[in-house]
Amino acid sequence: MRDKTHPFTIVTLLCLLLAGGVWIASQYRTPKRPPFQPAMSISEPQIHKVWEAIGGFSKEYNHRPDTLEMLTAGGYLKPVDLFDARRKDALAIDAQAGRFAINPDVLYFPAVWAEDPTDLVLLCTVLLAEKGGKYHVIFNDGRYAALTPHELVMALNRTYEYIGGKVILSAPAASQPGG
Repeated sequence: MRDKTHPFTIVTLLCLLLAGGVWIASQYRTPKRPPFQPAMSISEPQIHKVWEAIGGFSKEYNHRPDTLEMLTAGGYLKPVDLFDARRKDALAIDAQAGRFAINPDVLYFPAVWAEDPTDLVLLCTVLLAEKGGKYHVIFNDGRYAALTPHELVMALNRTYEYIGGKVILSAPAASQPGG
């Protein structure tokens, strides 16, 4: 005797198995995003304070500081002004290296000079302190802006291209063979 199984039952079971397999596979293939972790970042008032310190240094020495550590060593800023208020690390300067033991929570471009274009980034935060937040930026002319990640990337690209072009233009010419 032959067992007569209804073709609809077999097709239905195969479809259910296939759908279950696809669902299980999708659970392993879809990367899970970690929850947002607030990053160490200086606040808007802090970045304005850093800009003011650069201005004070510039008036006294007729040029901008080479490093942010120069601002703290000269008394224009306290080390805590360059770090997120939540930071628990020691903010001392390593005497041998002349640099902070950990990087400040603000990015400074000393290669941007006062006479360079005004749309170049001079200071910016590099990490978001809050979900959906914006990056704090001080442009070369002292303007403050809160930028989205895309806007910051565009502004930094412009800054890097300008600095790179300035370096290439000021590099010594290679000596010509036979000359």
